[in-house]
Amino acid sequence: MLLTKQFKYTSNIKSMNKDPFKVVSALLLFAGLTPWSSPLMAQASVAEVHAQQQSNVCNGLVTDQHGEPIIGASVVIKGTTKGSVTGLDGEFSIANASKGATIVISYIGYVSQEKVWNGKAMKIV
Repeated sequence: MLLTKQFKYTSNIKSMNKDPFKVVSALLLFAGLTPWSSPLMAQASVAEVHAQQQSNVCNGLVTDQHGEPIIGASVVIKGTTKGSVTGLDGEFSIANASKGATIVISYIGYVSQEKVWNGKAMKIV
C-alpha cells in the first residue's frame, strides 16, 4: 500500500515535467502574478514610489574658498544621526531629509558651518 502511494506521487511529478506551462503557471500564481496582471501597472507604481523617495533627498557640493572639492567632510542633519560624507568630487546626499532642516558641515582644520536646507541643491564654501 505504501509503495502504491509513492508511485502515484512520483507519477504526478513526472506528468508536470512534461508540461512546463503548468509548472510556470503554478509558480506565477504562487508569486501572485496572473495572466491578467499588467506589468505596466507594476512598473508605474514602482516609479511612483521611487519619485516620492527622491523628493526628500538633500544633496549638494562642499568646496574650499578656491572652488576645490573637500573630500571626506561630514554632512549631518542637526539633532539626528542622518548624514553623509563628501565623495571625491565634494558631493553629498542625505536621504529622507525634511525641508527646513539644519545641515551641519564639518571637516578637520575648518570651522563648522550650519545651513538651512530649502529643498534645493546646496553649495557650501
